[in-house]
Amino acid sequence: MASTYFLLFCITISSYAFATSCAQRNKYHVPLPQQSKDWNESFPDASKVWEFMISNGVSRKTVEKKGATSLKTEKKPAETSRAAIQFSDKRGIVATLSQDRHTATRESEDTINALVYTIRPLLDDEMFEIRIVSKDDTSNPNAMMFGVTAKNLEEYVEIPDSMTRIMAPSWFLLLTGLFENNGTDVNAINNAYCPHIAKEGDRLGVLKKWNGDLHFYYNGNDLGVAKSGIRDMLYPVVDIASSCKTIQIN
Repeated sequence: MASTYFLLFCITISSYAFATSCAQRNKYHVPLPQQSKDWNESFPDASKVWEFMISNGVSRKTVEKKGATSLKTEKKPAETSRAAIQFSDKRGIVATLSQDRHTATRESEDTINALVYTIRPLLDDEMFEIRIVSKDDTSNPNAMMFGVTAKNLEEYVEIPDSMTRIMAPSWFLLLTGLFENNGTDVNAINNAYCPHIAKEGDRLGVLKKWNGDLHFYYNGNDLGVAKSGIRDMLYPVVDIASSCKTIQIN
């Protein structure tokens, strides 16, 4: 009788140990879904699923047998480098460009027909800045017009002789003022927007933020919001007028 009780006791202990062992294994068990033809559609980021399984105790060998197609960590594509910003070869008839198309010079006493613009529009939050290299007459404050336009000037057969003749939404600095060209008329927005008149060595910049706010800069200082809610792509434009002789992209 004693041997019978001892046998039952051993069977009970063995069953308990087996059950405990199974429960412990199931605690870390991750079911492996069966691979199908539409696997990638069902699990668009399958590699993360497999890595999760392995991290929770499923052997790599088992995962591979179940049809994991990739266990490599997904890499983000390399960011496309932005094309260098330069002036377009298409320009006013009295303007010349340096070989790298970063410097523009008015080669005539004529104060019109010296319009230059960039080969591509600005990206959101990208600063475009120029420096005034030289002026014909440093005593003449009427330097130039600097700004942006929503018009790709490549579409013109002939480049307009002045920034005021661009038939598209445009915004530009002239002396201390901020002006808007709505495509038909040119109007002053703020006659005291820029605190100083640009002189040799000064830098002028422009930037359109991701939210559509347009900002101009004078020697690195933000002059404030010039226009809000702009959704168009904007091309920087420089009208090398009057006393301004040479400008350069910084």
